[in-house]
Amino acid sequence: TMGAGIAYLFAQAEYITILFDISDEQLANAENNIREILENSFNKGRIEEKEIGETLAKIGYTTDAKSLTADLI
Repeated sequence: TMGAGIAYLFAQAEYITILFDISDEQLANAENNIREILENSFNKGRIEEKEIGETLAKIGYTTDAKSLTADLI
């Protein structure tokens, strides 16, 4: 999905990123999509294996809009 792709790109650019959705199921789908993007990038030699974990560590997931604070939305 577009939101997962944007979160991935920002995390790759070293930003701490929070992905918001009203559904836990959609957030799980987004996380799976991001993992797939990273694994494909690794398999194609575009990133190192350690970058998978580093990127995933920069992405948080929430359904609680009140918990969101940001420098960039």
